Amino acid sequence: MRVAVPRLAHAPFTIHKHHQLIQMSILELHKLPNLEKLKIIEALWEDLLMQKEDIPSPSWHEEELLKTEADYRAGRIAPVDWSEAKTTLRARFE
Repeated sequence: MRVAVPRLAHAPFTIHKHHQLIQMSILELHKLPNLEKLKIIEALWEDLLMQKEDIPSPSWHEEELLKTEADYRAGRIAPVDWSEAKTTLRARFE
């Protein structure tokens, strides 16, 4: 499968992961195994959480949260421990 790579694909970007700087281009990111991509996503989320006041939440987020809460209260879904959820998701990509 060919992936269309935008012009910015070669521009480097930096993320912080466990107090370590990681620099790579989008093109390099496309070459990573899925498990590594998930680790980068997790590091990005951790970074975004430190700045959450700066990120507006779309209205559909609240709608989905209310739907999920209603499903939980009605017994249609059960909570899953976050560590367990991450382990399950990572296993799908190994």
